[in-house]
Amino acid sequence: MVNGENPSIDVTFTVPQYCVHYVDSTGQTSVIDDSYTIYMGDSGCLCDGPPPAGGGSDGGATPNRAATADYNGDNFSDLALYRQDCTNGSSWWVMSGATRNQFVGGSRYGGCNDIPAPGDYDGDGKTDLALYRHDCTNGSSWWVKSTGTGNPIYGGTKFGGCNDIPAPGDFDNDGYTDLALYRQDCTNGSTWWIKSTHTGTQLYGGTRYGGCHDIPAMGS
Repeated sequence: MVNGENPSIDVTFTVPQYCVHYVDSTGQTSVIDDSYTIYMGDSGCLCDGPPPAGGGSDGGATPNRAATADYNGDNFSDLALYRQDCTNGSSWWVMSGATRNQFVGGSRYGGCNDIPAPGDYDGDGKTDLALYRHDCTNGSSWWVKSTGTGNPIYGGTKFGGCNDIPAPGDFDNDGYTDLALYRQDCTNGSTWWIKSTHTGTQLYGGTRYGGCHDIPAMGS
């Protein structure tokens, strides 16, 4: 990126203004529609539209979290966002990575402070809408709805601490995404806690691997 230029990517969303957390520029500088140029906001996230007048503030945009995965089972990663909204209800927005067509537009599922944890929890080859809900009083929980059937897979299953970071993946190679957490600990060492979705068996129970400020990055 050239100094003084705003990073941009060559895709558009037919959605209101948003701010995408934890996403880097792709390095592409061409834009299909310059009304949806992606630029770096003050809060360290990427936001759409031209930077607001007066210095590039995020302009009160509703925060979104990137949740990229294959939601329609075509083996292409789709562009996906979880839009946190404490007033009207949080929603999911997904654009096909293969066709650039939006096939989920404002599907309401989740609370305003939930963390998206996408994965294929029912083993049907499609990524499901999944959330990790922090709760320091009653215990944190998992909420998952099947993309293929629309049926709930998990509805408040308690697994994890109130400050754990969800890190779902298929850790036992059975084709099902497992419930996984990374627990940051600067005193005794950070740990992994993983429970099999298919069998309910605990696969990892406090395995120490990582520093206290590390962020999990899942993959095969």
